[in-house]
Amino acid sequence: QQQQQQQQQQQVEVEELQRQLEQEQEARAISALEAEAKERCWQAELQKLQEQQLEAMQAMQQRQHRERQEHEEREERLQQELEALQQQGQALQLQLEQEQEHQQQQHQQQQ
Repeated sequence: QQQQQQQQQQQVEVEELQRQLEQEQEARAISALEAEAKERCWQAELQKLQEQQLEAMQAMQQRQHRERQEHEEREERLQQELEALQQQGQALQLQLEQEQEHQQQQHQQQQ
């Protein structure tokens, strides 16, 4: 009878150990799943940040390109205005010279 009691006691201990082992395995499985979920969450967050960074870079490049284009167009416009002013200046210079010649001729005729 003592042997039977001892066997029952051992059986209870074995069952208890098995139950503890199963609980430990479940806990590990759960924490592995949680870790995996966290990692996926971080991956998604990282991907979102990378996409935002890419969008920001593209926006900056587009702005720089637009500013460069505007700058070139402004320079072109100023160059054209400058050329037009130079032509006007030359025309006025020519007019002035013609006017002076005309006055000299009149002055000579009066003498």
